[in-house]
Amino acid sequence: QVWGALLVAPAGAFFGAFLGSFLADICDLDDAEYGHRREGMFGSVYNFVKKIEISACALITGYLLAFAKFDVALPMQTPETLATLRWLTFAPYIALTGLTLLLVSRFPVTRAIAEAARVAIQERTATAHPAGR
Repeated sequence: QVWGALLVAPAGAFFGAFLGSFLADICDLDDAEYGHRREGMFGSVYNFVKKIEISACALITGYLLAFAKFDVALPMQTPETLATLRWLTFAPYIALTGLTLLLVSRFPVTRAIAEAARVAIQERTATAHPAGR
């Protein structure tokens, strides 16, 4: 049980950091292109999707327990049920982590693109609000 947590926890932290930095870059690109700061909109959509994810996980968990033939009345589950639950715990996580790594590797925003967006925002802000006025 402990080994599973040791494998899963770092990946969750890793992707959580990725998502935060991607969201910041996307907000900067949007501001550079359209001239409006809309972090609130992006943040609310992000949190809405996270809530849908949590709800879907709760719903799917019930179906997975039924698929694994989990019986709450038993004092101890059968070895087949435990093996199925182990597979259902780690196999999807590993597959989805691989898919996420693939998508992250194809994320089109590079450091240069993000820096260019930040420079454009700073130039626009400096022009709109010159110092000393």
